[in-house]
Amino acid sequence: MALEDHDAAPVSPSAVRSLLKREDIGGVGTLMLEDPYSETLVQTVSFSGGPYLVSGGSGEHTVSDLETLIEAAFRDQWMPDDVRVPARQLIQGLLFVSDLVLRRAGLARGAVPEGSARTPIDVPGARRLKELTDATYVSNEDLDRHSGWLRMVVDTFALDPGQLTDPCRDDYTDDRLYVSPFLRLPAGYRVVLPLDLGITIRFHLLRFARQEGQLEELGRRWREAALRRFARLLPTDAFLDEIARDEHMTRYITKIDDKRDLHLIVATDPLGDLGEEVWGWHDTQPVLHELATLIAPDVRQSYSEAEELLHVVITDSPGRGAFWGVPNVDDADPVLISRSDDLEAIWHQEPDGALGLLLFAQAVARRPGESMSTSVLDEYSSYVQSEKSFYLSDDGPSTFTAFQPGDGLGPRLKYSVETDRHGVVAPVVGSPIIQVQRRYERDAPEIFITLPSNSYVGSVVELGEQQIFVTIDLRGHSFLGVEPDLLDCVAYWIRECAILSAARPATDVVEVTVALTASKAWTRVGTASLGGEAVIVGASERGFVFEFTESFVGQLEQSNNQAERELVAVLLRNVFGIANDQIQSAVDLVAPLGPKRMLNVFNQDRSPDMLSARLPRALTGHDQVAAQLLDELGEWLRSPSGGGYAIGILEGEAKVRILNAAVMHLFDRLEVDVATFHKRTLLDFLVAQNESLSHSAKLDARLLPSRLACFGEHSYTVAELVERRREISAAHRANRFLIEYVAAQPLAGADAVTVLDYYRLLSIAREVIERATLSDFLHYNLADFGVSILESGRLGIERDQPVLHAMNRYAANSGARTVRDAGLGSQGADVGHFDAADFVASSEDAMRAEFGFTLPDLREVCGGLLDIAEADRVTRMARSEVVDQIVRKRSMSSQSVSSVLDAITLTERSAFLSIGQDAFPWRFNRDMSFIRRPLVLDGDELIFGFRSVYRLGVYWADNILSGRLQGRAKTPEMRQFISTARGKVNENFARSVASRLQSLGLVTRLSVKKLGKHHIADSEGRALGDIDVLAAHPESKSLIAVEAKDFEIARTPAEISNELEKLFSGTNTKKPTIVLHSRRIDWLRRHVDLALSTLGIEGDGPSWRVDGVIVTSEPLIAPLVESSSIPVIPFEDLDRNLLGLSKIYSAPRKHPAKRQRR
Repeated sequence: MALEDHDAAPVSPSAVRSLLKREDIGGVGTLMLEDPYSETLVQTVSFSGGPYLVSGGSGEHTVSDLETLIEAAFRDQWMPDDVRVPARQLIQGLLFVSDLVLRRAGLARGAVPEGSARTPIDVPGARRLKELTDATYVSNEDLDRHSGWLRMVVDTFALDPGQLTDPCRDDYTDDRLYVSPFLRLPAGYRVVLPLDLGITIRFHLLRFARQEGQLEELGRRWREAALRRFARLLPTDAFLDEIARDEHMTRYITKIDDKRDLHLIVATDPLGDLGEEVWGWHDTQPVLHELATLIAPDVRQSYSEAEELLHVVITDSPGRGAFWGVPNVDDADPVLISRSDDLEAIWHQEPDGALGLLLFAQAVARRPGESMSTSVLDEYSSYVQSEKSFYLSDDGPSTFTAFQPGDGLGPRLKYSVETDRHGVVAPVVGSPIIQVQRRYERDAPEIFITLPSNSYVGSVVELGEQQIFVTIDLRGHSFLGVEPDLLDCVAYWIRECAILSAARPATDVVEVTVALTASKAWTRVGTASLGGEAVIVGASERGFVFEFTESFVGQLEQSNNQAERELVAVLLRNVFGIANDQIQSAVDLVAPLGPKRMLNVFNQDRSPDMLSARLPRALTGHDQVAAQLLDELGEWLRSPSGGGYAIGILEGEAKVRILNAAVMHLFDRLEVDVATFHKRTLLDFLVAQNESLSHSAKLDARLLPSRLACFGEHSYTVAELVERRREISAAHRANRFLIEYVAAQPLAGADAVTVLDYYRLLSIAREVIERATLSDFLHYNLADFGVSILESGRLGIERDQPVLHAMNRYAANSGARTVRDAGLGSQGADVGHFDAADFVASSEDAMRAEFGFTLPDLREVCGGLLDIAEADRVTRMARSEVVDQIVRKRSMSSQSVSSVLDAITLTERSAFLSIGQDAFPWRFNRDMSFIRRPLVLDGDELIFGFRSVYRLGVYWADNILSGRLQGRAKTPEMRQFISTARGKVNENFARSVASRLQSLGLVTRLSVKKLGKHHIADSEGRALGDIDVLAAHPESKSLIAVEAKDFEIARTPAEISNELEKLFSGTNTKKPTIVLHSRRIDWLRRHVDLALSTLGIEGDGPSWRVDGVIVTSEPLIAPLVESSSIPVIPFEDLDRNLLGLSKIYSAPRKHPAKRQRR
């Protein structure tokens, strides 16, 4: 029977809050029983009439199920019209109501559930509760306004008040409300379950199919739709080869790479036994039994001979529960059981696609102990949070892991937010709904791009309910490559115009078609004319045609953003209707004259290394591969036949020994792994990666200023570029080590190298560098961190050390400096003039004595190599042919060419480490490094990449000029030349420091050796050296002695040790900088009057404060700098505050910010 109506007043929000405070209703114990919400609250479903807002409500995967069901039911016209028509009306009608109610409630696409799992339930206030209640009322007028049949559809699924008898029965919910979610009222309907209309649609669509005896057919099409959903994740050239089909599953094989296969098992709910219940249960035992047979190693060999295999089981079911578990089969390949929409969320965080799935599945298979999970996304969330591993603690391996239900919301929301995939109605004949997703994952949320599967190519900018489409018309021309960038540019400036000018188009939908005239001008930089209109505007049926002319190309070649300003003017005038007399001020507001933003032209004559069409994707590794290596290293260190170390803390020299043992084991592992590969193919792969990493690093550096201008310093796009810079730098260094190692080894293997093979080699290389660097920290007494074998079995390093903190801080600050320097552009600090021509000419004798050739000889040989090479592929050529071509084209002798080639080529040797420290990849400034010798001799062939040669002359010159070569120089001529060159560099740097101080209001004098007749000397008459910059600040009566040091960045423990030695400890023959400068400062304090007179300042000497500073050209890593008796300030940080002068120029602060010296 129905509940009796007592005409009682509604319960107030405060009364509900009081009820929720009861332990048995809203207490901690009760909340622990709650199922956390694990989906985006509001999503969209595309269907006839446009995309509609819908919520997943009480169900799991409701929206994705609905999308798949709609595709299964309506992709082809297989249903009879007497079923298809009412089914279409059901879906469209209820989606319309869902969209109407959610919008009225103030909810939008992408809304997420508020609060967090197992926290007290939030109860809205009375006003908000009334707003939400009103939103759920749909009047007859609302329904009739949409269509004549909609009220009939809604009424079909409505109940009268009191009609629902025996509510909830023995359950805490009543499934009948999903079946009939509307309550009839006198002039309309109340939507009882506004967030669950998707469940209603799903139930009745399945009911229609059951009543017509079409469930099995729908089940087959459901399986095909789930397959297509997965297939959209694969690369466009991937091929799914069907190998078997039965009532339980359809099976396919596709390649991950040349050594690994993906075995796809589409085992979706067949639907044939679906009953009348809303939820129900799907029996998976037959599937699991068959799966156990299929993954058995002997059966597996019948359908795949790959070295490694991943079984992926897709288990989509529309609302029915099921039990899924990986069968326990010995020696089986890893199995990943998942729904297709969960795979979408996982794939989004795996740039390596199917290979990333394989590594995740391998991590699951290797996870110690037993586990319990209700969702693969809950497991994946834990995996990502632990740096793509299941290494959850330094404690002993777990025996049981329970994954928290609801944790999968994290990766699902990340996918939802960063893609925001949804449908839009394309402005073409037929008004098809096309799928779009965000162009920028976290920035510019109004800009979307069409998916590759769409026939409509372009972007759409969403401005509330208005949409501006941007598409391309090739007009019969071939694709030039600039078109995607141009589409991005137009879409970006549409957004900027709308936001900054607050103007809007006159119509809700506008289409801007981009066309390129004078296509040759886009491919021949420097030939375009500046005359005429940059963008010619014409009308189209749905908006405008923008023709980008030769004049636009010419303006684009200028250093500023004038070309983009022309585009902005056209947009403001035509799309946004800004009056002509207001255009100039509007353009200045939206796009002030300055550096370029979205469009950057690379002149191939000036930047030939920017050509990258045939380069592979730059690879930086995968955290799971690194985790596997760390586990294996720990096992070897603990093994009696390996390191033989016991679990526990190591002391003294044992810490260095275990790190060195780890490094040597990794070298042994590298030797074994590398030996399996064919040397030619491996070298080609590694050199190609070096080229790609070099290109990515330069491209990101070029893009950073424009992205900074577009999205701001704190944007996600800029942060990603900075983080990618760090990852590429680490991978680049490890890759160079691999090239050096393979070049030195006589390999006899036959295997080709795949991406996963490369990741494994790259991880070893990175760990060699990392562990050896830590050993050097201990060796040079720079740190005394703890080293142990952890309970988990891994090698543990305690990183709570000042020097390690300083290096981490330097790395973090380096990213900030990169962003700042990109923002400054050409306004950055100039630390001194350098006469390159003079340097090259004066180096001739020293170069001949040291190397047997000159820098011009090196330049000519490099030029000849670049003549031979192509910028976007690796070059291989017989050495004799290389010599002949350079001799012929560069008018050099074969002896000179061979002499240079010998000095820049890596060759085989008896053993990689046979040359001692010069082989150590964790050290810089090595003669046998790839960065110094970018050619590799493989048999009688030379192999090299364009970019490594392109920058080689600069590298060699910098190695000399920086002084890094001085310690390795063999001849007195070179040592003397470097000393002289370094002196000039320091003089130039001192001039830059003096100029900066003058800009801060100080009076300066350079290279002060004496004051009057008094030389700067100690009490015994020994010279203390000159004061690089003597500076005075009359307003504060401050006299400052500046020591200017043009330091190179210390990048390794050895270099840090050398840095500390120069500054603080000195050598047997040379006092440290800090001691000498302290004595100069003491001397200056005794001669203040002379100093003031020398500077032309009248003053009373005793009233002046005398200080000293050391100014360095680069921020120093060494932590002792922070406790130095004399402040050590990087040039870039030099300001009044650090000089103690800020109080003269700024208001006093109650709590002055303490600036960190780096």
